[in-house]
Amino acid sequence: MAITRMSFTVQDGPIIRLRVALPRAIILARQQAGFVTAAPVEVDALIDTGAEATCVDNPIITQLGLPATTGTLANVPSLGGITGSVMYSAGLTLLQHTNKRTQHLDISAIPVLGLNLSTFGVKAVLGRDVLAYCVLIYDGLTGTFTLSY
Repeated sequence: MAITRMSFTVQDGPIIRLRVALPRAIILARQQAGFVTAAPVEVDALIDTGAEATCVDNPIITQLGLPATTGTLANVPSLGGITGSVMYSAGLTLLQHTNKRTQHLDISAIPVLGLNLSTFGVKAVLGRDVLAYCVLIYDGLTGTFTLSY
């Protein structure tokens, strides 16, 4: 079991490094066909237990060429409420600060919501869809959080 314990500030919230990539099956198919695929992108992700789905900043989705799966309405109060958006298929890896590959949480394919997150200072929001694979302990008194999986 991998365990990450990190500090946070009330202003920034709990942040973890996240690698965003094409889904593994698409990478393998493109490699077998001789196509070059975009390199994964590592970003800061805000852990948000109020977010049903994981969200990724639209410029990163474009950079990686993530495939769209469906259009949807999303209730994002910090962006003004109900907004139209697109769901994309992505591969995600939660990165341990020890950088031991065996301790990363690798999700080969998961739907993510594309949003413009640049105003929040993060490139991704880690929602309950990914947190369902984890145990999260948020300790406001000490300003630390622990994430294990």
